[in-house]
Amino acid sequence: MGSGQRYEILDGRLLRGVARFGLPLSVGMALHSLFNVVDMVIVGHLAEGGRALGVLALADLLSMLATVVAMGMSNAAVAVISRKVGEGDRQRATEACWRSLTLLAGIGIMLGLAAVLLARPVIVAMGAQGWLRDEATQYLRVIMGGTVTAFVLVHATSALRAAGHSYTPTLLLFGANSLNLLLAVLFVYGPDRSAPALLSWGPPVAEALGIPRMGVVGAAWATVVARGVACVPAVLLLGRDFSLPRLRTALPNAMESRQLASIAWPSSAQYAVRVAGSLVLLSVVGHAFTSAEDSSALSAMGVCVRLDTIALFIALGWGSAAATFVGQNLGAGQFERATRSGWYAAFISAGALLAIGVLFMVFSGQVTGLFTPDETVGPVSQRYLLIVGPSYAALGLAAALSCALAGAGETLVSLRIDAAVLFGFQTPLLLLLAGLFGLPLAGCFALVSAANFVSAGLYAFAFSRGRWQHRRVR
Repeated sequence: MGSGQRYEILDGRLLRGVARFGLPLSVGMALHSLFNVVDMVIVGHLAEGGRALGVLALADLLSMLATVVAMGMSNAAVAVISRKVGEGDRQRATEACWRSLTLLAGIGIMLGLAAVLLARPVIVAMGAQGWLRDEATQYLRVIMGGTVTAFVLVHATSALRAAGHSYTPTLLLFGANSLNLLLAVLFVYGPDRSAPALLSWGPPVAEALGIPRMGVVGAAWATVVARGVACVPAVLLLGRDFSLPRLRTALPNAMESRQLASIAWPSSAQYAVRVAGSLVLLSVVGHAFTSAEDSSALSAMGVCVRLDTIALFIALGWGSAAATFVGQNLGAGQFERATRSGWYAAFISAGALLAIGVLFMVFSGQVTGLFTPDETVGPVSQRYLLIVGPSYAALGLAAALSCALAGAGETLVSLRIDAAVLFGFQTPLLLLLAGLFGLPLAGCFALVSAANFVSAGLYAFAFSRGRWQHRRVR
């Protein structure tokens, strides 16, 4: 890590430092979410595009339940690495980096194997029927079977951020997304000349290379391969900051695993709660507003949830800056600077997501039209953006403060807040009003918007109390 980066984190002009450090991280996290967005845009223009978006709506969210394990463990590693970098304990930071990486890789392999066996019953439980059920099962087996690539890439980029790098992870993810775009066009359409004009370059290339048309599942293969390729330079670059130790010290031990798990499990559970909230919403839509003949509402929700994910990941980018600044400044004993950096990142995040929400509302028709020309999908998606868009600023504030708490190692507070909002507010009202009283789809959307505001208020209160300043990380 260069001295200039360290200066801005520990002893520079704080607002400028947070803004300069957080901007590329925010772009980088947006690129994380673009893996699935690219897939949705390409798949949405297939002849079966409207139904195909329903496949991604189910399978991508289910696969995120595995990814939250990686994000939780990475948050734990970031809390340790950034704190030890701030303390000047490079050896301890290096051990935490590599041991958490090997632990995550092993977990990713085991989850991938389990998902291959359980994909179909899980898809059926989500209310999918007919063609949608079969395609979603196949897609989920591929994307989850390659979970280890997502785990390694998430951890490597997170560890680089914890060390003080902001541009390097962004460039890695930009390259991975570019490769994903190329492969998705080739795998999804193959030599099929029905590809839209913008993608018409793909079929001749696929035909020359002998690549068959894979349809929806081709998008899953493209994502897995692109992530796998990006993992190679990511790990090599990680080795430049954290020199690879002996094999024995690179493998996780019982004490290291327990320590990381004690920080990681609340963070992983917190992300799982967030995904569960979207899954409950999709399940309600799937059962109450979808049939075997008409899955347009579920397809529209696939578009909306993906747009929400873009906004959330942009906020998590600013949150990553908050986590690094909070962790390193706590390690250096600069408690007041750590506090101010968390608030700065949170307010910048809220402003960025407010702008995104306004853009989504004003251009809702054009935004949803990017995903599919299906006229049955657009109106539902546009209504969602008009109702939920104003709450994006609250989502940005909550997500950034959650990461700031994670940077201090205080992940249990975030879990309690998200669980309270989901299980104490959003889900009970959604199931009660939609299931028993026939709440219309627009009413379901209003509950999502209200939950974002409730969450922001709770996070602001928790962070302002300052108890996280005294969380000890060994």
